[in-house]
Amino acid sequence: MQSLFSKEGLRSISERLDQLQANGTPQWGKMNAGQMLAHVRMAMEVPLGTHKLPPMFIMKFLGGMIRRQILSDKPTSKNSPTAASLKVGDPRDFTREKAALLQTLEKFSAAGRAGQLPDKHPYFGKLSPDEWDRFQQKHLDHHLGQFGV
Repeated sequence: MQSLFSKEGLRSISERLDQLQANGTPQWGKMNAGQMLAHVRMAMEVPLGTHKLPPMFIMKFLGGMIRRQILSDKPTSKNSPTAASLKVGDPRDFTREKAALLQTLEKFSAAGRAGQLPDKHPYFGKLSPDEWDRFQQKHLDHHLGQFGV
């Protein structure tokens, strides 16, 4: 995957998002397409400071292990655990969520290019800008793949 900090990377994700259908059937999981878009947007808002993750004591022990898994070349497992504050169970408007995600992607990309991402994830610890990029790329790829795009 191309860097989300590049115009090519953003275009690639945008093209995949254009293939996503509001009534698409997930290959795994419980979220519909609108809920998935909200979920990945909220995860991307963490490094932007607009979505705060509540402290989780267990992450002091598991965070490093999960960080290594997230940043590895191994695909993310289907039905991987999700932080409660990133779970989306309420109805979401697909068109609105898609537009919001595209806007958040632009903000994330600009922050990455400007060196304005935090040096630490609240659960996974120290992350370089390249690691933030990899983490968000992999998360987006995982969920777009969930809907076959």
